[in-house]
Amino acid sequence: MIFARRFCGEGRTLRFSVERDARAGWEVRQEEDDRVVKVMHCHDWHRVEGMMAAFDLKASELEQKGWRELAAGE
Repeated sequence: MIFARRFCGEGRTLRFSVERDARAGWEVRQEEDDRVVKVMHCHDWHRVEGMMAAFDLKASELEQKGWRELAAGE
């Protein structure tokens, strides 16, 4: 896993992740609770960096709303 962040708040859980995919470059994923809401396969690292920056921005917004980032294994 290259990038993984998970947040809880308002009775929900959001997860953002980036994983290396040997066939497609990188898999960029956003999940809400137990369902996948967005999956992208990127061949261009710059696009992956842009998605991670967008996830970081969303994470900041969630934290401002009182959401809490969960540690790995939590």
